[in-house]
Amino acid sequence: MSTEDKKEEVQGTPVKKATKVLVQTKEPEQLIYVGPPMRQDGVSIRTNQLFIGGRPPYLQVLYDVYPLMIHLFVPVVQLADANKKLKQIGSMLNTAYRSMEEV
Repeated sequence: MSTEDKKEEVQGTPVKKATKVLVQTKEPEQLIYVGPPMRQDGVSIRTNQLFIGGRPPYLQVLYDVYPLMIHLFVPVVQLADANKKLKQIGSMLNTAYRSMEEV
């Protein structure tokens, strides 16, 4: 076998094998609103409304008027714990809920 034949064999097979790269994609954040229903300036939100991708920017009108409202968006996986904290007097969720209830 000549050196030319060997070169062809090397060139005929891939020198470097492709490796699979597992890219772990981050799922969009799923939040649920546990506060009271609100409506202001044509913007509304319901209790237990689900949001994918974080807090929606179109609710900025409500965030400006009710700054504690942002605490009432909780990850879906923490919903059971959030419902307990809503009933616990003095907790951040309870305080935020009560501040919005008075409106």
